[in-house]
Amino acid sequence: MKKRMIILGSCILVMAGIFAGGILLFPSRANQIQAGIKRKIAVEKCEENANCYMVKFSEANTGLFYVISEGSDKGIEVELEGDTPLHSLSNVFRNSGNEFLIYGYEKNVENKTDNPSAVEDFINPYTIVVERWEIITPIYRDYTYSSHSRFFYPKRYIDRYDLEHEDYKAMEW
Repeated sequence: MKKRMIILGSCILVMAGIFAGGILLFPSRANQIQAGIKRKIAVEKCEENANCYMVKFSEANTGLFYVISEGSDKGIEVELEGDTPLHSLSNVFRNSGNEFLIYGYEKNVENKTDNPSAVEDFINPYTIVVERWEIITPIYRDYTYSSHSRFFYPKRYIDRYDLEHEDYKAMEW
């Protein structure tokens, strides 16, 4: 009898652990604020639409904030104007290597260069005016320099936790 109770208790503990782990590893979609777009779909959209660009935050300490990350212009530094990811996301998302699908149009096309060396290129850079944007999955977060942290987070969408902790500001499109 005692052996059965130990086995039953162990089974209950294992099941409770699996249930709790499932809740932590697979957050509820009920908290979803903005869904990300799959990279494969983003690439297809860019190939179909001339006014569509994939960008990521530049890793350089100087220069422009963004670099084109896919397509024939890959590696070109670009400035974004309008409602950009920089205005809506905190450093939790910016320092994580995330990519963005930008819908907009080009401005200052004559300054499109993959190696801006002249001062004139920084004064009047190649610019894309953003009409709207989407974040590309997987969505990474880096809480290294943040006042809060979390171990498990969704990689397919931005959730209520991000909004409540001001890591994301909702866009008005």
